[in-house]
Amino acid sequence: PTIILLIEDNPADADLARRGADRFGAVGQHPHRARCPDLRGLTHSGSRGRGRSGPGGTVRSMQAWILDESPGSYRYGEIADPAVGPDDVRVRPVTSALNHMDLWVTKGKPRPHLPHVPGCDVAGVVEAVGSHVTGVAVGDEVVVNPAVSPLDMVVAHGDDAPMYPGFQIVGEQRWGGHGELVTVPARNVVPKPVGRTWAECAAFPLATLTAYRMLRRARVAAGES
Repeated sequence: PTIILLIEDNPADADLARRGADRFGAVGQHPHRARCPDLRGLTHSGSRGRGRSGPGGTVRSMQAWILDESPGSYRYGEIADPAVGPDDVRVRPVTSALNHMDLWVTKGKPRPHLPHVPGCDVAGVVEAVGSHVTGVAVGDEVVVNPAVSPLDMVVAHGDDAPMYPGFQIVGEQRWGGHGELVTVPARNVVPKPVGRTWAECAAFPLATLTAYRMLRRARVAAGES
């Protein structure tokens, strides 16, 4: 499976995210970025993954943990690929860590929009980028920031944007990383830190943000306890 929950890091880890890229033809390499070689050179395109027939034609689909009802239980199955908007990137997870949020949404605390794909803490390889995206390219190895705020709130409030309307958490109010693909705004991915394992990169995002928000709300300064 492509969902790896806190796997042990080894040189083959990134190959998990490359497997789906084998169907793409030979492509060139961007001169300024080191990327997963099987994904080099692809730009504003979606994946050519498995498809299924529907009333409107062929629909691309992926495998994922799926919650059909809340309260309810997960099943592992097929669901439509997440769409890529003009300001979005689509990531193929290499690691997607378990978080207590994965249990809360099965209890209706909160009840997500259904069907739902969980997974708050994700690191992987960019597979597709929206037409307006700059600074992120297909093949980049990234960590997903799970705190998604509307752009106008980010501009107006900076790091405090999650305190304002429209805030979402990846894997809670929007689809997460326990699937073959996840889509987030391009501003919500950062380069995978050099020297950090894939497992480490999926272990810290949401927990770190929670602790950071606590410090912000408490207005704690350096040296205070």
